[in-house]
Amino acid sequence: MADVSASGTAGASVTGSGSASRTRGASGTSAARMSAGRPVAVRYWPHTLGLPETGVRRLDWDVERLALVVVDGDVHAEMTASSAEMPAGTTVRERLEVIDEMPHHPPTPLDEVELEWPDQDGVRWTVQRRPSGGSWADIATPAESRLRDGPLEDDTYDYRVVAEDEEGDTATSDTETVTVSSAPEPPADLSASVSGGTLELTWTASDSGDVDHYAVYRAVDADIDPDAVPHATPGSSPWSEDVSGVSGRLLYLVRAVDADGHEEGNIEQMVAVDVDAGSELQRPNSPDILEGRPASGGEVEVVAGYSRSGEDGEATKVNLYVNDGAGGAIDWNTAEDTVDLPGFGVAQVTLTSSGLTAGDTYRCGVRAETDAGVEDTNTDYVEATADDDAPSSPDLSAEVV
Repeated sequence: MADVSASGTAGASVTGSGSASRTRGASGTSAARMSAGRPVAVRYWPHTLGLPETGVRRLDWDVERLALVVVDGDVHAEMTASSAEMPAGTTVRERLEVIDEMPHHPPTPLDEVELEWPDQDGVRWTVQRRPSGGSWADIATPAESRLRDGPLEDDTYDYRVVAEDEEGDTATSDTETVTVSSAPEPPADLSASVSGGTLELTWTASDSGDVDHYAVYRAVDADIDPDAVPHATPGSSPWSEDVSGVSGRLLYLVRAVDADGHEEGNIEQMVAVDVDAGSELQRPNSPDILEGRPASGGEVEVVAGYSRSGEDGEATKVNLYVNDGAGGAIDWNTAEDTVDLPGFGVAQVTLTSSGLTAGDTYRCGVRAETDAGVEDTNTDYVEATADDDAPSSPDLSAEVV
């Protein structure tokens, strides 16, 4: 009879909360000071036990027991082991490096099942599966004594393996039962508002019935890192925080997490808010760069369009910025030209540089600005080469005769 075992293939993670300060241990390893009742996360390399940091080598120890213990506020690994140099039952204790904030890796949904059983010579395997309330069905005849099945829908499944030799004799394993539980559906309609130094996020709850909480990720003037520890884990919408001391672009991402820790992986429920010391900045829309072209006198012209549809801050002008003509970054602090915008509809404007070097190719960017001096933050650009021989724009006039 084949002895079969089954397990889910979720990724594993270890996290901790609280804080710990680091001190140096006598052996050169990092140690942790920990208050009672304050959990910490540790990283542990068994093969470095008892060795200085500069002399790492592998120890062939037969480990009987491994535990984390706290001695005088320091976190230690305590291991009972034996080796050629140590009698059985020897206990070794070593201080551990404490990771104040370990990387958080959202678990992979349990939507696959790994099966494994002892190998036998001259045997053909048939793996059978039965869903909850269903019938047995052959799903695979693997060449090896293991199989990964999935992805699967959420349900409870029975598995068994039939072994058959060359004479046609068969033996069937015991039944293994597993439950597949995938990550929940994401939330929807994420929005943010700022008032009195408090930022509030609201969203429509996930359609899944097994949501335990939500993971809120945040970045300031940077991209979201969904592999980091969540900024917050509220149980429901709305959620708020004090941002009175924050200035910059706040970016938020919200994901749903079920009771088993399965986190869905959406990147759509993201919202950005610009704040200055907790007050929301009303930024204008970003202009559209329509064209960049040489202009007379060795300058360049940039044609840009601006639409007021949906703007938070009312733009009154657009500014032209260029780089050094040698491949460097655009200088967003020095405007080459400024053109006022009309107070309605969609506008098209032409901005012209000054003081450029003929023959050099320049990166040209355009930003809109409000009366309060708040610009949009786009980094789009168009390249144009300054040309001394470029014609000037015709000064056209027309009249009815």
